[in-house]
Amino acid sequence: MLEKPTNEDLQRIAAANGFAISEDETGAFARSIEKSLASYGVIEELSGESTPHLNRDKGRRPTAAENKLGAWAWTCSIRTATDGRLAGKKIAIKDNISVAGLPLLNGSEMLEGYVAQTDATVVTRILAAGGEIVGKAVSENLCFSGGSHTSYPGPVLNPIDPTRMAGGSSSGNASLLAANECDIAIGGDQGGSVRIPGSWSGVIGLKPTWGLVPYTGAFPIEPSLDHLGPMAHTVEDIALTLDVIAGRDGLDARQINTPFNLNPMRNRSTRRNAVFGSASLKKVSAGKACQTQLSTTRYGRQPPTSADSVQPSRKCQFRTMSTASTSGRVSPPKARGTS
Repeated sequence: MLEKPTNEDLQRIAAANGFAISEDETGAFARSIEKSLASYGVIEELSGESTPHLNRDKGRRPTAAENKLGAWAWTCSIRTATDGRLAGKKIAIKDNISVAGLPLLNGSEMLEGYVAQTDATVVTRILAAGGEIVGKAVSENLCFSGGSHTSYPGPVLNPIDPTRMAGGSSSGNASLLAANECDIAIGGDQGGSVRIPGSWSGVIGLKPTWGLVPYTGAFPIEPSLDHLGPMAHTVEDIALTLDVIAGRDGLDARQINTPFNLNPMRNRSTRRNAVFGSASLKKVSAGKACQTQLSTTRYGRQPPTSADSVQPSRKCQFRTMSTASTSGRVSPPKARGTS
């Protein structure tokens, strides 16, 4: 339970921020805070006791010599299953996502000293699938930057060129992947925070459909914007990880229309319809990437016809306007250079 501040505490906080409050104002603030704390107490009672993880590696903060890119917030080795779809994969978790027993900074000095008490749903699913969590990756300050210069305690460097930024706000994820210090990373995306660092650092990042992956246990910004998504070196690992972490968890209210069981959706044809934000799609030719984009942007999600086929090309440009056919059906955007 949070401790109620005294009147002296309120006066001190006011003075530290450059303004003075009267005794009446102090009393008004104290009464308002008391009501808020009572509400928090009710929430704590409803949530029940957190599950202890006493046998887990609590890890440590890496030394400067071990963390030359500034990308690790915390290092550890947590593995609860020896087999599964993610067995043998080393996975970094963005430091706005809860891992029980480990600090959570969300890139900000304000959260120094806070230790998560429970696992986020995505963490639980990764561990159940045999993945090894090897640490927390640095996040930009409260996830409010597309660069990699606002994170606490220092900036994140791009291993391809340390004089340049890695992109953010999942900056640590991208830097660690590009440096081959992990196989997969879980990031958060509100306005590009998985896709920007992916493209700036030469790795792959996916922002899933809203509500597909539960956000339970991650530091929020705004419910209509919050997404968790995988980052990796290959499209195959992206699809594999998405299969593991996606699906309703019964806790995230945004998932009311998301099935608990996504097995019918989990096949190779479904995976081909994903659109990835990345610097380069490994194992996917430029032509196939264009076909994928054309397929997923087609009205009504119809499969492309022979007239929509795209020849392999290094460029993937589409007309911005569509034309209506005589039947009244809207035709899909055409790739330049096709009939």
